[in-house]
Parts: sequence; structure tokens; C-alpha cells
Amino acid sequence: MNGFQYENNVLQFFPHAVGYVKRNTNNTYLYVYQYKDHLGNIRLSYADVNGNGTIQPASEILEENNYYPFGLKHKGYNEVVNSNRSEAAEKYKFQEQERNEELGLDWDSFKWRNYDYAIGRFMNIDPLTEKYNYWTPYAFSGNRLIDARELEGLEPMSIHKHTRNLVIAVQGNPNGDTNPKYGATQVQNAVKNNKNLGIDKDGLGKIMNFDKFKGTQVGVYASSQSENTKKDIAKSIRDFKNINEHGNVILIGHSLGADNLVEMVNENKDLKVNLLITIDILDEWDDDNIPPNVKTAHNFYNANAGLLTLGGEDIEAENPNVTTVTNTGLNTNHTDIDNDFIDVYMDIIERNIY
Repeated sequence: MNGFQYENNVLQFFPHAVGYVKRNTNNTYLYVYQYKDHLGNIRLSYADVNGNGTIQPASEILEENNYYPFGLKHKGYNEVVNSNRSEAAEKYKFQEQERNEELGLDWDSFKWRNYDYAIGRFMNIDPLTEKYNYWTPYAFSGNRLIDARELEGLEPMSIHKHTRNLVIAVQGNPNGDTNPKYGATQVQNAVKNNKNLGIDKDGLGKIMNFDKFKGTQVGVYASSQSENTKKDIAKSIRDFKNINEHGNVILIGHSLGADNLVEMVNENKDLKVNLLITIDILDEWDDDNIPPNVKTAHNFYNANAGLLTLGGEDIEAENPNVTTVTNTGLNTNHTDIDNDFIDVYMDIIERNIY
């Protein structure tokens, strides 16, 4: 239930930012911390069981995991068995997915399908397999096991090693439904009624023109009401920062896409964003504060929006000494605001590309 796991109506554990909290039988709680490698694999779980402020390796290391590249666990050493651990919570191991050992299944349950880590292949066909007919539909992580993790239908950008500017645009929600069951968030992978949604060439799709700039890479994403878009964009930015730590990140979104971006920068405050452009944010009841990891934010909204219509929302900087915010009302409507003023947005982006 939203991350809180129960057994026979009794709370067992729930996650926190860097591990999980186990409920003990005496209704006390043990905070367990986990070390993860760069692919999200949980390598070490530990807790200050006796509350003395230090970790005793012999008694307070709860579990240690080492893996072969495709996820099979090493056996025969570092096999810690500690009664203070949560058996249920420790099932989340390789790439933070649940490992099912009941009935001898021995597979990992990813979001959309099950994975056999002994052979490095899924047991179910990729739901996007027709768009990637040059891959086996059972491949895991594109066979990129050192630098990439399995994204389960999410399609991040492949960042070029010479990219200096990463520009990401997130379109509004077409007809209120991007059919998120396929999990695809890049526009070219989004499917609605078995048709490709494509890119709005008169709106934010024009951002693709910046691909012609040397050292600049552009991605256009579909918005979603799930976590898919936010996670996909955050992964793309992290990949970019791994290649170019001081690279220039520019984000622009319309409607639900703008809301996705505001939530993403708030949920990933370690990601530095140079420029954020929001266009008529869909959810005007959100508390849209821009965190200090965003250097500059420009917000355009529909000045004609009334109480019962979309738009008309200002944004604010959490720390005005770090983040500069500009709010600009435009005489248009929610549907056309991205297309009517696309040249304005593109001019701002061009002035921030180096």
C-alpha cells in the first residue's frame, strides 16, 4: 500500500530515502540503511541495532549482496544472516526489484514482466518489441550491463559523449490520455489507440531544431500522470551528467508536461538544471515552488484563464537568492499557448545554449 507492506493486516516495513524501516514485534522501529551501486543494485544493508551511534560489522551488517552482471548472486562468501533484518524488505535486491524464491521460481519481478537472472533474459515479450525489431524481445537492459539498467519500457535518451547542452521538451497530455500502460515516455514511443502520437511539429516539436547546434542534443517526451516521465527524464539527465558533469541542462514543458518537470526537479534536487521553462502548468492547485537546483525559471501562463479554466498560475523560487523566476501572462488559451509563442521560447533557449 503505497510502499507500506503488510502481512495479515500487520505492518512489516516501509521504505525511506536510503533504505527501509522495519517494524519490530514490540512496536518499535529499526531504521535500516542500504548502499547501492551505480545501477541501483542493493549491495549492503546495515542498522544501528543497539543505538550507540556506530555500526559493528559483526552484528549490525544485516545483508551483503554481490552479483554477476546479469543479477545472479555470488555464493559462498559474505553471506550474512542477521535476525534483525526484514526478510520481506531484503527481497528487493538486483536493481531494487523483488526477488521471488517461493516455489523455486527464482526470478525477479519487474514492473511489466518477470526476469530470469540465471540466464539474463526476460520470460515475457517486451510490450514495445515491434518498435525495436532489431532486438530480441527477451533482452535484458539492452545487454548494457555496466553502464545501464533495465528501464522496463521507459526509453531514455542515449547521450552522445560530446554533448554539452541537453534540451528536453515535454508535451502536454493529448486528449487527456497518453495510454501509459506501455510505460513509454519518449514521444516517438508513446502509443494511443495503436497509433504513434508523434511530435507536435508546430509546438514544442520545433525544439528539435536545436539538434543542429554543435554539441546540443534534444529529446521530446510525452507527459504522463504516472511516475514514468519524471523517472525517464531524471535518468537521461543523470546519464548526461555522468558524461559531462558541468553540462548545460535546459527543460521546457507545456500543461501536464510542465507539471511533470516541476515535480521532477523537486524530487531530484541533486540534479542541476540551468534553465526551466514552464508553459501554462496544468495543475493550478499545486504548490509550484522551484527548488535551488534550478538556476533560472521562466513561467508563461494563459492570462485569460478564469477560475474554472486551466492556466493562470505563477511559480515561486524556494530561494530567490539562488533561483531567478520570471512569470509572464500571455493573451491566448491553454491549448494554443505552446504553439502561439513557440518563437519566444526558442529565443530564450538559444540565448542559453553555449
